[in-house]
Amino acid sequence: MKRLPSYRCWKTRDVGYVFHDGRKIYFPGKFNSPESRTAYANFLTALRVGLDVGRVEPTVLTVAGLCAHFLTWAQTYYRKHGRSTGSYERFATAVVPPLLERLHSKKVDDVGRADLRAVQDALIARGLARSTVNDRIRFAKQIFKWGVENDLVKPETFARIAALKGLVAGRSPAREPEPVSAVADAVVEKTAAFASQTVADLIFVLRRTGMRPGEAFRLRWRDVDRSGDVWLYYPSEWKTEHWRSARRRVVPLAAPVREVLERYAAKSPDAPIFSPRDAVRERYADQNGDVSEAVERRIERTAAEYNKNSFRRAVARAAERAGLQPWAPGRLRHSAATEIRAKAGLEAAQVVLGHASAKTTEIYAETALDAAVAAAERVWGVRDPFSK
Repeated sequence: MKRLPSYRCWKTRDVGYVFHDGRKIYFPGKFNSPESRTAYANFLTALRVGLDVGRVEPTVLTVAGLCAHFLTWAQTYYRKHGRSTGSYERFATAVVPPLLERLHSKKVDDVGRADLRAVQDALIARGLARSTVNDRIRFAKQIFKWGVENDLVKPETFARIAALKGLVAGRSPAREPEPVSAVADAVVEKTAAFASQTVADLIFVLRRTGMRPGEAFRLRWRDVDRSGDVWLYYPSEWKTEHWRSARRRVVPLAAPVREVLERYAAKSPDAPIFSPRDAVRERYADQNGDVSEAVERRIERTAAEYNKNSFRRAVARAAERAGLQPWAPGRLRHSAATEIRAKAGLEAAQVVLGHASAKTTEIYAETALDAAVAAAERVWGVRDPFSK
């Protein structure tokens, strides 16, 4: 997409304008006034969704303008360690577009339950799961709530749309989501056999620690305490660190994980232990471990650290080479949680996974059916003397 026109000031008359399609477009009100900024926000959003900018009413805040104001704020608010978080990306790519498709030019204070229900129906028609539809509608309401907090939306407008209920399981046309389950160890081992050594080791570490993938991607020697028999990894950042009640995240690294990590002992303390650059080098190196100048240039262009997309692609490629259906790396956390819960209990699983609530752990840790069957056999497997 072309770069969006910048908001400029015509100093002679102190008004805002943009330079678009070879002409200047002026906005009503003084430069940087709420009226002028609203007109500019409406203009930008119209460009993003491909509307004729002449159709956008400049002085009235539309849903398009509200979304533009919100995203400008969200881009600053949803940041961690200088980087945009997944929350901002979710609003920008999954929540705002469906709103704009249906309500882009509608005045914000004219929006009602029927309008949001139309957005809900459109998401259902796209085949999205019930939980996904509920999440996106909930976040859409959050945009209007933010508008109330910032005097852009009337409270009664938010009250109207807030009354729209979420979809109920079994009572809506939306499909039910497939539960995210643990991945069988046999599948993990077969996949790892067809992956590069770097990817295979990263899969093993995720399976044997229950870490979130992002925590493993950021694993560096500087963050690992190697003084004890069980090493302790203190991630430099983690999912819930912004919570006031959050405890410092620590991941125990037991002996099997230590053996894997020791292969990377020569890594710099500040470099990621698992890097896609190593995987590229491994793929193209000759028998002596050397690579050509062209490969060296390719390695330099490769990111130093995995992200969820690049690692998911690497695992999917390995699974396909192994003749398996691609599977999501996040399922390794479910596998680890289920094993920890079965062998050490729910509380231990909660601590290892870094959950603030055991209820969250129960989502990840599946019930160990074999243990339940064995317990029933021990308790009720003998003939009941009271039965006839």
